[in-house]
Parts: sequence; C-alpha cells; structure tokens
Amino acid sequence: RDAHAVIDRFGYLQFDIVSVVGARSHAIVLMSRLPRATPAFGESLLRPGEPLFEYWGHEVSWMPLRLYPAFGWRRRRFRRHPWWGDVIGSHPRLAREILRRVRDDGPLKSSDLEGKSGPGWWDHKPAKNVAVALWSAGELAVRERRAFQRTFDLPERVIPDRWRDAPEPPLREALKVLLLHALEGHGWATTGTLARTWRLRLMRAEVDGAL
Repeated sequence: RDAHAVIDRFGYLQFDIVSVVGARSHAIVLMSRLPRATPAFGESLLRPGEPLFEYWGHEVSWMPLRLYPAFGWRRRRFRRHPWWGDVIGSHPRLAREILRRVRDDGPLKSSDLEGKSGPGWWDHKPAKNVAVALWSAGELAVRERRAFQRTFDLPERVIPDRWRDAPEPPLREALKVLLLHALEGHGWATTGTLARTWRLRLMRAEVDGAL
C-alpha cells in the first residue's frame, strides 16, 4: 500500500533497466522512501489485481489504473508505433498469430519472441517489435515482469473491466486529467514540464486548451 501511495503521489514510476549500486533506478526510488523495500521489491508490484498498469508515460512506466481511460487517445495513435512506424500493418499475419497464441495458449513472455527457440514462426525477427506495438496500441497488456522480462496477455485478463470498459474521455478532458496529475506530482511546474511529464509532443494547442 505504501508503494502504491508513492506511485500515486508522483503519478507514475518510470521503469528503467539501469542498475546502480545493486538496484535498478525504479527500485531505488522506492527504496529511498520505503525503509523495508528491497532491490527485488519494485518488480513484484506489477501483478493482475494490483492497482497499476504498465504503459507509455514519460517512458515505460507503472501508473495508477485510474489513469487507464485517459490514455485511450495514445493507444489509438500508437497503432502506428512512434519509433518503428506501422509495424502491425507491415506484419499483419504475425500480429494475428501473436494475438491468437496469447488468446489460445495464455500469457507470452517477451523471451519467447526472441527467435531463439529453433525453426518456426518464432524466428521472425520483428516478432518482439510487433508484440510491443500491439501493447502500445492496447491490443495486448503487460501482465507482469520478472527479471526485467515482460509477460504479455490480453487486456481483459489484466485490466479490470471497471477501467477497460470505462467511457474514454474526449482528448481535452483526458489531457486535463494527465496534466493535473502531473502537477500534483511536481507540486509546481511550467507548462513545458507538465507536457514533458507525459511526452505530449507536438500538442501545444491541445495542451493549452486543456490547461
């Protein structure tokens, strides 16, 4: 509960692969505030049933589930991945197969998409990128992490119906929710800082309207 309160206060906990003095940076954020937290504690937080979800905040972050509806606009925009372009459209059969595999066989670890398990469709080099693109578009969700490895699953098995089926707010209202949440986390901030908190690039007019 204390860890959830810290994340809720900040607005998000940015997940980071960098390990310093025996712990990854997101764990250090918690360890510096929670006396009994350990380096492994951070990764244990993301589990189905916990009030967190993983998505693009400033970077990949764990955020309070109540923010899930406010990112509907980003899930639509990220159907075309901001780094790799239209990955899903470029590999439609692979995307369908990944979704079918998760639906029929259960959660899928990111290591299963590395193409190291021998011949077969898993050898497709873009498989992991397609899975990340499907997650970015909201067609998959991150169920948990272990040893810094994602496990992908269907959103309906990860995100509670209360938030997944909630009406998506209009863009201005969604940005208002995010900007006010960022302001609560910072205490005070410039408009630019609030926008950068959620990587609201090329959205000056929309941000000004929400503010």
